[in-house]
Amino acid sequence: MSEKQAPPQKPPLPEPKPAASADSKPAETKAPEASKPLEHKSAETKPNADNKPSREQMPKADDTEPSSIKASNVTASYEIKWLGTYIGDFKLRSSITNRQYSLQANADISVFFGTVSWKGVTSSRGLMTANGPMPQSYSFRYSTGEKGETVDLRFQQRSVQDIVINPPPRPGSRRVPITAAHLQNVVDPLSAVILLSQARPSRRSENVCSRRIPIFDGKMRYDLVLTPKGTKPIGNAGKLHGTAYVCSVHYIPIAGHKPGNKTEEDYMAASTGIEVWLVPVPEAGLVVPYYISVPTPAGTASIMSAKFEFETPSGRHALID
Repeated sequence: MSEKQAPPQKPPLPEPKPAASADSKPAETKAPEASKPLEHKSAETKPNADNKPSREQMPKADDTEPSSIKASNVTASYEIKWLGTYIGDFKLRSSITNRQYSLQANADISVFFGTVSWKGVTSSRGLMTANGPMPQSYSFRYSTGEKGETVDLRFQQRSVQDIVINPPPRPGSRRVPITAAHLQNVVDPLSAVILLSQARPSRRSENVCSRRIPIFDGKMRYDLVLTPKGTKPIGNAGKLHGTAYVCSVHYIPIAGHKPGNKTEEDYMAASTGIEVWLVPVPEAGLVVPYYISVPTPAGTASIMSAKFEFETPSGRHALID
């Protein structure tokens, strides 16, 4: 699956100029002031009333009390499948203390007998707080064939301060403009994993799945709304036994996307079949993604945990070998 398959205005900021050659510098964008759009105005297109940026799931900017999550180092590997066929791997490494976190992930996908390949590397780091992660920096790089892109974000007090994209994105009049309001109280895609992992498991899946996560990935602002869908027993995955909390995931595009054009974002927003299974890891005080399923226009993509190891002050553990 991509990585691996709202949210009276002042005049808009000027569009970054496209890179003229391989030696050209990346486009660096300062996050706009409170009411300035990040991009040009869209052609009479506004997100609907349900697409307002959500802040209720994020802590206050000055809340920096340490997290109750236990210190841990996690190494996990997931198999990526499309239409049931193995197409690649997603590997994740994380280091968490009661004050800080860092994550690094790689995805390597190959389809059509290797004729099409996609490689991505992403990382995030920030501060741990009692109510959620406070991102400080995020980086994403991908390459496919002769094409590639890099995205770098810098955060301050849960607001995006700097955006660097290379090559610079082309102007798009149909895109819903991103304003500074969209860039406040958000997390990057990897920090969203930390936010999800801080759920407090109980016998009720509502305590794990009932949440709305506001995300900005450098180009798009969207929310992931999780609702409980039940539980599933896990008993045939190495040493991993117990109950998985099944969450239905609703993707809500807020800004940066092209609405009403039969895009992948439109398909995802209309989908009711996205699921994530979360499994508690009491030794680390976490719940972790075990299985994710995402319907796409070309078929269903999924990732499933193939290896999961973690180290805490009490020792090293392997839930899936």
